Amino acid sequence: MKILKSINRPFTDLGKFVLNSVLLLIPIVSFSVLGYILDCAQFASKGDFNLPPWNNFWRKLWDGILATIILLIYIVVFMIPYTVLFYLDLDISTLGGLIVIVAILLGIYLLPSAILRFAVERKFISAFSPKVFQQAFTKAYLIAFLICIIFSIIFNIIIINISSLINLLPIPYEVFTLLSLSLFVVFMYVNQVIVFSVLG
Repeated sequence: MKILKSINRPFTDLGKFVLNSVLLLIPIVSFSVLGYILDCAQFASKGDFNLPPWNNFWRKLWDGILATIILLIYIVVFMIPYTVLFYLDLDISTLGGLIVIVAILLGIYLLPSAILRFAVERKFISAFSPKVFQQAFTKAYLIAFLICIIFSIIFNIIIINISSLINLLPIPYEVFTLLSLSLFVVFMYVNQVIVFSVLG
């Protein structure tokens, strides 16, 4: 039931659907949509699958920026093994390569947990607390993570197929680019709301 509510959630309010899709097209302002998605995760963690109200723009913008910083920190930390191997000019096809792969996969697995902790507690340090690991290595999180991966793959396939169909239309390149970008933004918003609703 919660999965169905998560899937349906982005479409329950047409106004917010359009607003968030448009805001995602605007540089810098688009961070506020990430902040809104964090609100979606926070609401879902409390069992509320209604879309959050669109208020307090500056808080949402700041939360979105902080979430992006958290993302970058995790990327940097879990890319350290690759950087070390590259700097030492070691063969990454051996044991070192396995370490790099494990580190990258671990980072991908832990990152949503870190973002979720920040979304729920609204404290920057929460994204790096032991709770991130405790939460990540539970059956519930693993199942939610796998469901999110499946959804993301499905959405990507849909985007690629629709873009291919648009490309067959006799339209100018500029129009094709605009339509493709708009389609990508809409699906990105829908996908992220569903993903963080499921994780929440």
